[in-house]
Amino acid sequence: DWRCTVYPFAGNSEAVDLAPLNYVGVPAVLMFRPDLSLVTLLGIDPASDYLNPNTWTGTTGFCFRNRALPPQYRAGGGKLTAGIEYALPLQVFLSDAGTSPAAVSRLVQDWIKANRYQVEPVSIRTPAEALALYLKGRMNTNMWKPGQGYQLQDAWRAIYVPVSPQSAYFEYLLYEQTGDELWRTRCFEQLDFVLTAQLREPGPLCGYIHTCYLLNEKQFNSDDRGSNPGYKVDMNLHTARYLLQTWQHVKQREGIDRQDWYQAAVQAVDWALAQQNPDAGLPQKLDYGTLRKSISVCSGRTLAALPLIARITGDAKYTKALDGLEQFLRRSVEDRYWFTGQHPDLYPGDFESDSIWCSCEYWLDKYDRTQDAECLARAKANAYFAFLMLCPKQLSWVRN
Repeated sequence: DWRCTVYPFAGNSEAVDLAPLNYVGVPAVLMFRPDLSLVTLLGIDPASDYLNPNTWTGTTGFCFRNRALPPQYRAGGGKLTAGIEYALPLQVFLSDAGTSPAAVSRLVQDWIKANRYQVEPVSIRTPAEALALYLKGRMNTNMWKPGQGYQLQDAWRAIYVPVSPQSAYFEYLLYEQTGDELWRTRCFEQLDFVLTAQLREPGPLCGYIHTCYLLNEKQFNSDDRGSNPGYKVDMNLHTARYLLQTWQHVKQREGIDRQDWYQAAVQAVDWALAQQNPDAGLPQKLDYGTLRKSISVCSGRTLAALPLIARITGDAKYTKALDGLEQFLRRSVEDRYWFTGQHPDLYPGDFESDSIWCSCEYWLDKYDRTQDAECLARAKANAYFAFLMLCPKQLSWVRN
């Protein structure tokens, strides 16, 4: 048995049929046996213009079917042209390390070395210059809605509720640094508005915090641009994390105990953790009508949040809940090279690179707590896997 992962089209898949092969980051597919006894990075030499839209190589494809068709790259898209030399230089990297972190780290490092990959330098502002420019824009933006929060983007007239506590925590830190009351006022207004998004009626949704506030309609929902409606689990943990961090910071600095922030956060956490699936993972969402749970996803925000939540609340049950989620991360995400669920407006099984970074945050934080070298190795391995997804081919007509 073999499985194939190629971003963003297939993850842990027994069959793949791609034509043309584009938007894949590193031009390679990860082939692996389910027991991880052998992991292979099978790729095209990135020196070849396999994606050049002005040549035949723009129709390069890839095909594989477990136990039926070996993995193979295909040229021409079924329409070969006279006078073209259809040759595609391939590269094969192998690892029998036996674990997913060791295998992917070694394979990617070997790919980088063999292809002499280098990131071109860019000229950027200093951090201080960038922050000053950002704050000037943030202070004056018309996206700020007094008493509510920041509109997420021009194209969608909505405040995305889970972003608000994170924004509020950031702005309270700005208030500490600058002494400008504007940032403290915005911090408090955002958190107070978040509380109005919480469902408090007794029942299976008690404690849940809606994710969207539609400015035109003046109402809350969890439609997430209308493309993936449902009650979002990971987003509630993210909301609760920054509610608690801001509550703690304000209490320590000013002696003000906003128990309404604290209680809202704890209720949201307890609701979210109660949704755990039998496989120990968390669903991305619950169906609006039936409350049926989706498949379990990476839930990276939850992984990063729970150690902080456990420390702030002093409640050991949150540490215990983390144990099952970590096992799901190891077994069903990292060992399958299958990171999903980060975008709440995309379907639960959507395979995308953003799901990786919160897991890196989790492992780095755990390394800081425990000094366990395996944690650092897993963070690095996940970052290397993201390199496969995000690193652009060094195309002849593209710089940086």
